[in-house]
Amino acid sequence: MFPRNKKPGGRSILLKSLMLLCLLTPLSGKATVFSWTSGAWNQGAPTPGQTKTQTFAGVTGQPSVTVAINNNGASTTGAAWSNGYPQINSTFKTGGLNNVQGFQLYVTSEPNTTSYVKVTLTFSAAVSNVSFTLWDVDYSTTFQDSIQQISATTVSGSTIAASITTTAGYNVVSSGSGLSQVVTGTATATDNTANGNVVFNFGANNIITSFTFEYLDTGALGGQAIAISPITYTPTPEVHPGLAACLACAGVVVFRKFRSSGV
Repeated sequence: MFPRNKKPGGRSILLKSLMLLCLLTPLSGKATVFSWTSGAWNQGAPTPGQTKTQTFAGVTGQPSVTVAINNNGASTTGAAWSNGYPQINSTFKTGGLNNVQGFQLYVTSEPNTTSYVKVTLTFSAAVSNVSFTLWDVDYSTTFQDSIQQISATTVSGSTIAASITTTAGYNVVSSGSGLSQVVTGTATATDNTANGNVVFNFGANNIITSFTFEYLDTGALGGQAIAISPITYTPTPEVHPGLAACLACAGVVVFRKFRSSGV
């Protein structure tokens, strides 16, 4: 008969059993939608070189979202805004949906084709599998919607690119790849349809804290508008109590086994 703590494979079997128990312990975290229903944009339009910021409450118990809108970096020239915009409503650009609030960006002109409006959304806690849609990215003889500098920042501080799905016949990834992707409108989409939709996804395996893009006119510099849809994400799960207890027990077992063996 073997001594209790010398039994062949006993430590290995015990540890494997504990690991299996930990793996079977369920974790929290499921797909969540942040909608633009928790308040109106009350910061007004940023003037050239200015950034306006506002925080919106998330779903109960989930991260809030802070929106920062910058008008052409630190430049003294930039977009002129339509009266009352930016604003949140469900009646201007709709993405083909009914009664769904979108964050509406409507400018009447840009000084040149390199001037931009930069939008950054920051979560109060890290999230994954982030996806959103820009509504009405399109083209006419008076403007051409373009989206560039599309990226997200991970919890480790790295910058990642989005996976982009355009709508055939209305917008395309016109140049670049990865972080250099540029989306441009190619035909006119009616405001209340999904024809101008562009979907951006940062991936289920990427845990991010924020994402950003720049909106500009690479056409005739007339009035143009897009809207940001509700945002889908998966909250980063906290350590489940059962998992925490399991890991603590495993640590104690390992410590005792090694101590008894004189290691």
